[in-house]
Amino acid sequence: MRTGRTVGSATTLLWVAFLTGCSALPAATAGPTPSAGSHSAPPAAPSSSATPSTALTPATTAAGGPESTRHDEPSQSPQVTPPPVQGPPPLGTLSADGVAPVTGRRGSWCYGGQCADVGGLTKASLPAVTLGGSGAPLTFAMPAGATFVHWSAWYSASLQGRPVILGEGGSIYDVDAPPATAYPELGSATFSAPSGGDWALAVQLGFDGLDGGDVTYYWHVVVP
Repeated sequence: MRTGRTVGSATTLLWVAFLTGCSALPAATAGPTPSAGSHSAPPAAPSSSATPSTALTPATTAAGGPESTRHDEPSQSPQVTPPPVQGPPPLGTLSADGVAPVTGRRGSWCYGGQCADVGGLTKASLPAVTLGGSGAPLTFAMPAGATFVHWSAWYSASLQGRPVILGEGGSIYDVDAPPATAYPELGSATFSAPSGGDWALAVQLGFDGLDGGDVTYYWHVVVP
């Protein structure tokens, strides 16, 4: 029986020595064990340096400045300068052989885009002209450079009386005629004096232009 106890004690000592040697060995290093169902994140992709970043700069012109977009401004119509205001028509004169020119009294008129109504005229207020006799040639004239396209001359016992035509000439201006229509320009007119008496004599003119125009001049004429 003593032999069996000895063998058992030896066996026990061998297990104790084995276990003691195992505990002396260093523990193996192991990574963490992922839990079931978990996924490790993929490694981040390294930034590529093959394509450098480019800073955009404005395009430059040949002069080196920034290029600007050209915006052509709409063309402006040339300004039309209105014709100068010519005011009333120039004064005309009446003359005869041996009679110096006498400036007439200007009545109502339209001229150079303006018009005026002149009232209150009487035969006694008109410039006086004494002629040599009936039928003497009379001449009406405008200042140098002033023209008209139509004329008519008449006389009457008063400005309100029935006129008697002494003469007429030129071309009557037609506002409906084509703009290119040409009218002969006149600077004077000749007609015969009325019969003996005390008269109001008038010369009426018509002008050329965009709106035509007219004027009447008056005299107090005495014919022996």
